[in-house]
Amino acid sequence: EKTGLPFDIWINDLPYQIKRGQLLQVRVSIKPPSEQEIQSWYNQNKQKVGFEIKFREICLVPKNSSDAEEQRISGEINNIKKEARKDRDAFNLIANGPRNQAYAKGINDWTPTFEIFNRSPALVNVLGRLDDGKVSDAFIDDKRRYCIVRMEGKRPTPIDTIRRNIQEIIQRERVDSSFDDWILTRRKEVLITVYDKEYIAE
Repeated sequence: EKTGLPFDIWINDLPYQIKRGQLLQVRVSIKPPSEQEIQSWYNQNKQKVGFEIKFREICLVPKNSSDAEEQRISGEINNIKKEARKDRDAFNLIANGPRNQAYAKGINDWTPTFEIFNRSPALVNVLGRLDDGKVSDAFIDDKRRYCIVRMEGKRPTPIDTIRRNIQEIIQRERVDSSFDDWILTRRKEVLITVYDKEYIAE
């Protein structure tokens, strides 16, 4: 099922795939990618490797679930948003103060987007719409907190973080071409004699 081939075709092709795998392991030399090739692949595929985001949060937690309290907190976070958009220092002052109930006063250093998603899908959606230095609209996060965030930076995942993955991708891409080159070389070096007359006639 994983190959997408009918069973009859897959079972007939299996011996070839086994032999091919054995040859790749013991006979076919696959040149490891150079540092220049790794860097080139990274430069060409930055949109595919994901991003890391640096941001800061201000989160307010309602004291209870009453409508009045929800309205009070909603009004408070929207007022903070207005202040923060006018004055960067105002955001920092409030973020460092007692009203902010985000963990570590909302400071988030460079974090992969998939980690942020695992923690809070709502937060990833908000951050995805922000430019550097901008403050979001107020939103309710997955913990029912009333929040705003400020985008402080976005960058492709650093090459050192995914170097090994890139090496493996390039190696896989080289397998087929290396095997084909090895077959062509062997054909030139090895004398093949065919004794089957019917095969020769075809």
